[in-house]
Amino acid sequence: MNITTKMTVYTTCILAMVLGLLLTMNYFKYGNILTDVTTSRLAVINKNLEFSLSRATNLGLALEELQFADTLLKRAKESDPAIREIQVFDNNGKVLFSTGDSGAESRVDESVVGLLEPLRKADTTEWAAHTDDQFVAGITLYNSFDRSIGGVVLHYDRSSYHGLVGGILEKLVFVTAILLGITALVAWIGISFGFRELRHTYAAMQLALARVKESDMGDSDAADDKETSDFRSKLGSVTRTVDEAMTQIEVSAAAKDSSKA
Repeated sequence: MNITTKMTVYTTCILAMVLGLLLTMNYFKYGNILTDVTTSRLAVINKNLEFSLSRATNLGLALEELQFADTLLKRAKESDPAIREIQVFDNNGKVLFSTGDSGAESRVDESVVGLLEPLRKADTTEWAAHTDDQFVAGITLYNSFDRSIGGVVLHYDRSSYHGLVGGILEKLVFVTAILLGITALVAWIGISFGFRELRHTYAAMQLALARVKESDMGDSDAADDKETSDFRSKLGSVTRTVDEAMTQIEVSAAAKDSSKA
């Protein structure tokens, strides 16, 4: 792999990390904005319901006596098909009116009642909670003596929310992939033409290094051959010396035998 390809790969990896970070930030930012927008819409619906119900209770009517409440809740539910259910309940959590199939003795979830406790002595009357499958938004109802008499809770389906967030994620991934491909191509072109001399210098250095390695290997082989030749020469000299010594011993032995005879 030449230096141009290496630099292009490294640059592309850095760009991928930056674009991935931007994608993640934009994804969560869009999700938070969509959550705020949805919560604001639900707050407007709850505020309208609170206004209509409070006008009747301020006249002295009890909350459970408001016979127009069912029609009011039904009309509010029809304003957005994603609304699952709207409930009006008293301070004990008993459901007084509902757009769902709630029974006569049905009660709101304990988690919803728990959301009201911190608001007993607070200035705000609106509250919200979110789960994986729905938004829950509500508002506390007060009578003319500024005493809490119950509340309104609205359950909103999050399937459309997940669909919108999933769609924007697909678009972000597609745009990020295109940008990454374009920037990688531009980086490769820029590095190829901008660092041409560096590429040639690097290639020459690699070639010189390879030649030095080959030369070192050749010198090492030559040195080994020379050492082998010297060893063989010395071995031959030793062998000749031993042969000459053996010959002289044999001659001396023969001379002694002849003198004795």
